[in-house]
Amino acid sequence: MEPLMANNKDRGTLKWTSMMLPEHVAMLKEWANEVEKVPRPQLDPQQFEEFEQTISDAVVENQALAFVYWSRGEFHTLVGHVHYIDYHEKKLRIIDKFEERFFLSFIDIVDVRMND
Repeated sequence: MEPLMANNKDRGTLKWTSMMLPEHVAMLKEWANEVEKVPRPQLDPQQFEEFEQTISDAVVENQALAFVYWSRGEFHTLVGHVHYIDYHEKKLRIIDKFEERFFLSFIDIVDVRMND
């Protein structure tokens, strides 16, 4: 005969959300999302010059680049070829391996590397 064992697994926030109003649950989720966000990093002009050199080398050699960019408090990575540089709008047009087009603002770029 097996002893009766209670399930001691804690349900985390699940057990508390049943006692809260839906508005409070929504506010807590929103707060948690805001806490995880980071401010836009400020880069110095020398870093922008390095990015420009890396991008121009990649365009000449037709190599893919790995871009790390900031968007809405989070960092993302995009790998693709630079299709067009729009100096007027200060954006890059990038095409990834699935032939999708992305527009990346100069100010949002945090890092640029050759994709090996």
